[in-house]
Amino acid sequence: MSNPLALIVEDRPEIARMWRGNLDRLEINSIHVTNLTNAFHELDKIPPPDMVLLDLNLNIEEDANYTVTQIKEMKKRNPDLIVIIISGVLTPELTELAIRQGADGIREKLELRRQEDFWAAIKESLGKAPTKAKHAFTHPLEILEALSKKLHLL
Repeated sequence: MSNPLALIVEDRPEIARMWRGNLDRLEINSIHVTNLTNAFHELDKIPPPDMVLLDLNLNIEEDANYTVTQIKEMKKRNPDLIVIIISGVLTPELTELAIRQGADGIREKLELRRQEDFWAAIKESLGKAPTKAKHAFTHPLEILEALSKKLHLL
C-alpha cells in the first residue's frame, strides 16, 4: 500500500512548509505548487494526487473568486479528489460558492496552526466526502486508514 498524496496549492512557502510537516506526520506524501496552472499539471499526472489543500488568494492573476470556480474542474478531472480550502480570505459568499463547486472542507488558515487542528480539518473533510469511510476518527492514523480505504488502497 502506498501513502496517499496531497497537492498543496499555496503561494507562501512558510505556510506550505507547515502543511507539509503536518502531512508528513500523518504519513501523507505531498507536492507543493504555487499556482493553479501547476496544480492542474499535477492533477493530470499518473497517479494523480488524492487530495488538494487549496489556498484561495494565490496571486493577482488568480484571485479568490477565480480559484473557487476551479474546484469544479478539479473534481471533473478526478471525481474522488478531496478538495480542502484553507484560506485567510474566506467570506460567506466564497464559502457558499466553494460548497457549490464541490469543496469537501473549508477552513481559515489561522485555525490550523496546531497539528491537532490540522488533522481534525482533514478528518472532517473526509467525513463530508461523497465516498467517505463510514466511521468516526479518534487518531491521526485512523485518518490515513480511512483515506486509504476511500481510495481503495487497502
